[in-house]
Amino acid sequence: MGLVENAERKSRARAIIGYLLAVTLLASAVLAIRGHSDGAGRLVPWFVMIGLTALNLTALPFRWSRCGPLARLMNDETTRDHRRSSLAAGF
Repeated sequence: MGLVENAERKSRARAIIGYLLAVTLLASAVLAIRGHSDGAGRLVPWFVMIGLTALNLTALPFRWSRCGPLARLMNDETTRDHRRSSLAAGF
């Protein structure tokens, strides 16, 4: 498998984090509606969401990998510019 195919696979894995965030938000909303709004059980989905969001917004998973060229390909100037503009639109 080449470098580009590897980068595509890792970018799909990064996109899956968005789906996990949506499921976590839904679980948090269901817990709030069902009356479990007190206790630590209500805070767990929020901590998971914060962790997944921080992991998705940073480039740490790609820096931790042992593949230097893949990390450089995944975090090129265009990717950083798109990440910056999406953060600006989101906040």
